[in-house]
Amino acid sequence: MAESIGNSGTGMKLHTKILLALCIGATAGILANTQLGKEDATVGFVNTYLAGPIGQIFLRMLFMVVMPLVFSSIALGVAGLGDLRKVGQVGGKAIGYFLGTTFIAAAFGLLAVSVVRPGDAVPDAVKTELMTTYAGDAATKIEAGQQGGFGINTFVEIVTRNPVKSAADFDMLGVIFFGLMFGAALTQMLARIGLEVQAAGQPAAVIFPARQRGELSNIMAGWGTLTGESNYYYAANAHTNNAQLRLGAFNWTGFSDAEIDKLVQDASVALDDKAREALLQKIGALWNEKRVVIPLAAVGSAWAVRRDRATLRVGRSDEETYAWDVVPVAR
Repeated sequence: MAESIGNSGTGMKLHTKILLALCIGATAGILANTQLGKEDATVGFVNTYLAGPIGQIFLRMLFMVVMPLVFSSIALGVAGLGDLRKVGQVGGKAIGYFLGTTFIAAAFGLLAVSVVRPGDAVPDAVKTELMTTYAGDAATKIEAGQQGGFGINTFVEIVTRNPVKSAADFDMLGVIFFGLMFGAALTQMLARIGLEVQAAGQPAAVIFPARQRGELSNIMAGWGTLTGESNYYYAANAHTNNAQLRLGAFNWTGFSDAEIDKLVQDASVALDDKAREALLQKIGALWNEKRVVIPLAAVGSAWAVRRDRATLRVGRSDEETYAWDVVPVAR
């Protein structure tokens, strides 16, 4: 199993570095405020061009990974269970944990404000200025909170209409629900044909070498042909992996069939169009009969269109011109 980056090596642990950096930053800020003051030119320069931008970049990077981390953790967790009867328990625990931590955070915040009372030390002039600046924003948020309330619609809105929008709006419950559904679908997709699914999230540095070594029994992948004919696909995927012949380079599951291998090799050197087509049809029939690949989706590519019949929304010189880019010419 891959070791966590934060725990690797013999140096200082990652969490220790973070806590140490927080203490150093807090100490530096307190000293700068008490000894120099916020009006000092050096302090202002550092805040504007150094500490401020770096701090914002760090916070943005944290927010950037929150939603993908939550989604991938939930989806892989559900898929890893393999039994959808356990999903309800996981979903209930996840939502309960979210609501529980939210309640604890809100209660702790209210308690801290009641004890510390941070606004008491602020001068009246500053209070007036802050009220003037943020009164409108505060009133809007209070009104929105009062209109939303808590009721049956709270549970209805957990079911997100748009998972991308939920992620952008930091709608955590919507992302959790979508992760649960995605993980369940991932499990059922192969369970319907009798395959038990156990999903495990690992970095690409672990997955790709394992794939090359043939340690994965099932792989989901996409394929686009560069030449427009089927033997390009068969030579890379259907033929036994043979580095000397440079065939089967993408056959990662260990599939091997002597008849298909011979047909692929014969089709690769056949010069007669009809004979080559007959060989390719035999390969396709055997390939489908043995169920080596389960096709999920196919997207057609337009290699040529008649100028008087159709035009292209986006003209390309490669195989990435899709059928949906073709628009009939008005007559």
